[in-house]
Amino acid sequence: MFHPVNGRFVPASQRTFVLHALVALVGLGAGAAHAHAQDTGTPAAKLPGNKVVKARLALERTAIAPQGTTDLAIVFDISPDWHLYWRNPGDAGLPPKIAFTPIPGVTFGDPQWPAPQRDVAAGGLVSFVYPHQLVLIVPIATDLPATHTGPLEISARVDWLVCSKRCIPGRANLSASWPVSADAELSDDAGLFAETRKHLPQAASTDTCSCRINWEDHDLLLHVDGATRLTFFPYENDANVYPDNILSGGQSDSAALRLQYGADVAKLAQVTGILVVTRGGSTTVCAINTPPPSAADSGGPAE
Repeated sequence: MFHPVNGRFVPASQRTFVLHALVALVGLGAGAAHAHAQDTGTPAAKLPGNKVVKARLALERTAIAPQGTTDLAIVFDISPDWHLYWRNPGDAGLPPKIAFTPIPGVTFGDPQWPAPQRDVAAGGLVSFVYPHQLVLIVPIATDLPATHTGPLEISARVDWLVCSKRCIPGRANLSASWPVSADAELSDDAGLFAETRKHLPQAASTDTCSCRINWEDHDLLLHVDGATRLTFFPYENDANVYPDNILSGGQSDSAALRLQYGADVAKLAQVTGILVVTRGGSTTVCAINTPPPSAADSGGPAE
């Protein structure tokens, strides 16, 4: 999380205070800030966040493959003027949490997070958010026995914190069944998957990104020829090491971006995040994954 004074993320030990303050402002009590991690005792249907966010499961195809991979998604439809949070929420908030019910022969992959929007609130609070809608694609790998018959039911508990002028928790226990078949067509939700993939990161070294990554002392320099805007979103890390200038320097209306880290950047095995590139009226999302300056190469793209 960012500190509102100097634009740095605060240590994890201080995050509880920030989250408690968020929820206390709306009179829900500190426990609601951790609704994603523990049961508040409130039935899901009565949580206030359920009134402004509707969640459901979706499948890209009309059936689940008995062997191989099928893409599932959790779709969050968000009321106007409210927003959910990215995997690294920034200065305030919490990302949605998903817990699938285990199924023999089925492995649920990690959610694929599309690029968020950068939101700067009064006082310099920087958050990474999703207004309107969030689609989290989750690959599911299946190795079902040949004797499997009938539909496959998938269930998940989903928790979220949704914010506007106030922040409120929500929760849904989702369940849906689909046929199991090697022959399947695209479903009615296939367009959501295609649109979401446009906002997933690709390697910085690809022709589409062509992002040059270099270090100058402890400053990370990112350059994309022809870009008219660059916006950096750092991934979360256990060492709580982030750019000092994320508030003032996390976005640039030019082809270059300078992110000022401190000497503690050497604690990281890799500096990671995504760079959203605007160029020629289109947007590309590039994955940033580079060793810190003590081990970084002197130049060239990194993946």
